[in-house]
Amino acid sequence: MYVHARATIFFFLLLGGVAGALAQSPSKTSREPTGVIIGRVTIDRKAAPGVVVGLQPSELNSPRVPAAKATTDEEGRFRLVGVASGRYRLMPLALTLVASSQGGLGLSGKMVTVSEGETIEGIELELTRGGVITGRITDAEGWPVIEAPVTLSLLDGQGQKHSYYSFNPHLLKTDDRGVYRVYGLPTGRYLVSVGEGSGNSGPDGGYYPRTFYPNVTDEARAMAVEVTAGGEVRNIDIKLGQPSRGYVASGRIIDAGSGRPASNAPYGYSDLGAEMRGAKSGFRASSEGEFRIEGLSPGRYAVFVNPEGGADAYSDPVTFEVTDGDVNGLEVLLRHGSSISGTAVVEGTNDPNVLTGLGQVELVAFEVTSDLSMPHTNQAKVSPNGSFHFTGLRPGLTKISLPGAYARQGFSLLRVERHGVEQREGITVAPGEQVTGVSLVFAYGTGVVRGQVKTADGTLPEGMQLRVSYRPASGVTSHNILSVPVDALGRFVIEGLTAGVYELTLNVTTVSASGAPASPYQPMASQTVTVRNGTESTVTLALDARLKGKEGDQ
Repeated sequence: MYVHARATIFFFLLLGGVAGALAQSPSKTSREPTGVIIGRVTIDRKAAPGVVVGLQPSELNSPRVPAAKATTDEEGRFRLVGVASGRYRLMPLALTLVASSQGGLGLSGKMVTVSEGETIEGIELELTRGGVITGRITDAEGWPVIEAPVTLSLLDGQGQKHSYYSFNPHLLKTDDRGVYRVYGLPTGRYLVSVGEGSGNSGPDGGYYPRTFYPNVTDEARAMAVEVTAGGEVRNIDIKLGQPSRGYVASGRIIDAGSGRPASNAPYGYSDLGAEMRGAKSGFRASSEGEFRIEGLSPGRYAVFVNPEGGADAYSDPVTFEVTDGDVNGLEVLLRHGSSISGTAVVEGTNDPNVLTGLGQVELVAFEVTSDLSMPHTNQAKVSPNGSFHFTGLRPGLTKISLPGAYARQGFSLLRVERHGVEQREGITVAPGEQVTGVSLVFAYGTGVVRGQVKTADGTLPEGMQLRVSYRPASGVTSHNILSVPVDALGRFVIEGLTAGVYELTLNVTTVSASGAPASPYQPMASQTVTVRNGTESTVTLALDARLKGKEGDQ
């Protein structure tokens, strides 16, 4: 069964949920935000009246509603007011219109960096009408397959496949006639497929093997569908074969300490096949610790306890293989986890305001492992007195890191120490061990670098993504790889830097109209800049003019 989101709220709930993890959120201010963005929207180079545009904060964990929105006038002009300082994506709030992608796969719109009280003018948002793919899905007898999930995959310039995500979950489903119609598609080449397998029950507990257009189960024989701006590609029909039998894997979750069933324990499982479809969770064992996974296709899997936030428990993944029958008698052992505790300090300051801010920092501990069957991370928060405590850790090597969003607030994690010895590779945790004496040494900075990317003719090339990465020039690296996006006007801001000399590198990649990368990131310019606390440094990075000739090489 598939759960549908309410059509009246899905767009704003999901809007911008695929932003880059290294992006940083707009800062919080106690004053009313006063930024203004003035621009114009066109369609086919003509004024586009009545189009709603919005600003979506670029941070993954930021509110998934527009920070500001406005409707264009008769001349296609808009004015967004009351904008707080930060980084945003300016995008059309219309499912049938597509803007060129500046920041990533399927992320329509332009990046804009706003300073406190700044008025930005001259933003041009050129839109095109999205393309359409439509067709009908039928079973082996010719009957319509109702509510079948349709999968679209974008092909980049190298023919690599990327998942296509829609803000509208209803678009990727067939109706009562077996008909699907996906609209608002960026220009590009798509593979269309139906059928899930791997734990999604179909007719009578079976499953439809994944079938690609035109009616092939071998992806290598799939035919790409070419979508143009405003065009409609019809009759992309897929006829499914007979549903295959779905198999069942069942067992019990046992508390390793007491030997008793782990009542109502949360669990999940992973498909370990060639496609590595990832982990599925949200399941719960019975009061007797029993679990049952239905609709499995032949292949390798792993089942594991999926502890809820703050739970002092974990399990090793139990792998199993489905061949031509059900798998019974699996036993998953729920174990009490190890822990890491200690204190967080800020080097070089006793400012109470800084220490208060440190007491709101959230930390992440993740396992250093190649085991893809069970992704496992833990979160902990620094308490007001500077202490922290991770629980439920699996034995092995664990690294502690600081999410990149806190860099904007001035915090960076310099090093992790245990009894005064730096743990560069991570902390080794034994089964059941309560690791103490760990110190997290932070730096706090108030330096700012404000930069501009320039070209010979003063305009940035279309069809490219630009980011600026930065690191201390001394070679000392933090636990985070940090970079910031370059906005549509060639501007970037790096905040919360400690005093020192930094090396900045401009990285460029070409993208297709859909945002699919057509080349890996390439460093195009580097420069060092001296940063002082409480001051703002400026820097200019020159983009090689020869890139202008590569705009169409997608």
